[in-house]
Amino acid sequence: MEYDIFISYSRQDYPIVKRITNALDAGKYSYFIDREGIAAGEEFKHVIINAIRNSKLVLFISSENSNKSQWTRNEIIFAGRSEKIIMSVRIDNSEYSEFIDFLLDTQYIDLVGIQDSAEIEKRLLGSIGKILGRSSDETYLTDEQRRANLEAARERRDGPQDYIPQKINTDIFISYRRLDGRDYARSVMQGLKINGYPNIFFDYNSLRDGVFNTQIIDAIYSCNDFILVISPLALKNCSREGDWVTKEIRLALKYQKKIIPVVIEDTFQGWPEDFPEDLSPIKNIHFHQLKVDEYFEYSIEMLIKRLTTAASTEQTSFKGLDNFSEIEQPTKERVYYKIKVDRKCRLFIDEEEIQILEASQLAKIPLPKGEYIRKIVDFDNGNILNEATLLLNSDKAEIISTNKSLFSSIFQRMMHPFVNKTSN
Repeated sequence: MEYDIFISYSRQDYPIVKRITNALDAGKYSYFIDREGIAAGEEFKHVIINAIRNSKLVLFISSENSNKSQWTRNEIIFAGRSEKIIMSVRIDNSEYSEFIDFLLDTQYIDLVGIQDSAEIEKRLLGSIGKILGRSSDETYLTDEQRRANLEAARERRDGPQDYIPQKINTDIFISYRRLDGRDYARSVMQGLKINGYPNIFFDYNSLRDGVFNTQIIDAIYSCNDFILVISPLALKNCSREGDWVTKEIRLALKYQKKIIPVVIEDTFQGWPEDFPEDLSPIKNIHFHQLKVDEYFEYSIEMLIKRLTTAASTEQTSFKGLDNFSEIEQPTKERVYYKIKVDRKCRLFIDEEEIQILEASQLAKIPLPKGEYIRKIVDFDNGNILNEATLLLNSDKAEIISTNKSLFSSIFQRMMHPFVNKTSN
């Protein structure tokens, strides 16, 4: 069968998802949804894969449950490989898991807190109709118009090649690596706002419904100062195609912005050997060292002296924060995660690729204390070799064997996204 829509969701959210399917029924859209769970093994693989392949649009119902689910993640990964347009429908404010965030269409449908059926229908059917080629009065567009809509959706996902940046109200752009730099970047943003710098682009709370790629381009094009938070892992993936930190630095250089590299105390470990050559101008820029605890306020004062942006004369507080003592600063406590594998692998921490591990060579990675999901992936074939929870309260070392004993039945099931029956 062919479907207009494939629905990827967690069955724990089904009472809310039922409202969404009611709206799709009202809009006379055909859709695939796995309500009861499909039989294990090849039947599951066959039915799910073919349903995604035969759907025009994939709706990811984003919630705390679905962003933690291995099975929704597998569905989104396969949809991405199949070059489907993937749009999220947010039913709570939970953060996307890293890999899902990378593949999603950059526009989303916001249903957080919406209970009224008519409003759900309006928001869903209006957005879906623009992509699938049905106008709001339920008349169908021409094939040419529909192709144009699909191409526009792909551009939102992949980024238009000839996009002309637009001026927006942004003075300062903060670039950072999400895994270990977000809390530092947020503290810098709050410290600057308290000092009268309201127009800061920090994508944790600056992005709204709209085009992700072009919003980033517009913000960097418009800003005066580009603050690059160099946390210990910030530059690890800069040689990887599609890395967003790399894209942001490249745009800042292209538009000749003032770049201020901010390092966290004494954590800078040097420039990676594979650091892209076209980004090398930032190597010659003097670092600003961000202190925490009692020296944090002084660090912000010194950072402000390097800005080209002038502070606003209007006295405003930021989300109830009136002074530095109210800023929740990130902990500076870090531990070292040491790992050795016996074949070349990729190391993922919380779904973000951190490092390529060479065979029999010890890797030493600084991380903030906390709990993570650690995944080891074969470099050559992409198979998942090991996945586990990593609790870091102190330095920790692991030796991971990739011999046959590793491939127990549980890991055999993890080797392919669609091989066994599991509840979302």
